[in-house]
Amino acid sequence: MSRDTLKPAQDSFNISKLYMWRCIITMAHSDGLVHDEERKYLTYIFDNMRERAGLSQDNYILLISDLSAPQDCFEMLSHVNDPAYRAQVTYFARLLAHKDGNLDPNEADLLEKLHIKLTDGLNIEEIKSSITKEVAQDMTAHELAQDGRRPEGLLSTLIDNLFLHFGIDLMD
Repeated sequence: MSRDTLKPAQDSFNISKLYMWRCIITMAHSDGLVHDEERKYLTYIFDNMRERAGLSQDNYILLISDLSAPQDCFEMLSHVNDPAYRAQVTYFARLLAHKDGNLDPNEADLLEKLHIKLTDGLNIEEIKSSITKEVAQDMTAHELAQDGRRPEGLLSTLIDNLFLHFGIDLMD
């Protein structure tokens, strides 16, 4: 089968996951050489996906051939539509970039571009603010629930307050 005719096979393997790995392979090429450590690491993953995750023989051949023929990173990324796999691109790309023990400037550049592309349009400050607000609301609800369970009675309240003063919450 020629390289031109290699296309993803239709199988039970998630297409976003396949293209995530094709995108990650481009990181191995970014410094101009797919190092032995990178090739072994990726081949091990692909072998396991073929044996345990439903990766077809055709898609396995496609991934292995990508190790010899670099693809366009952002073309591969454009096919990763599942948020779970988009979220993993930077993680695995960073692992692969450091796999040979040296972060090449081209690898660092590609990591930065991937990060920008994957977070494009996201307002990080708004997301942080929203998370902070939700955590504060959850903490308030938790504290109110705990206060409703505080001991009643003079002696129990005194002991509870004494422990709370020293940072010990008997109700946790």
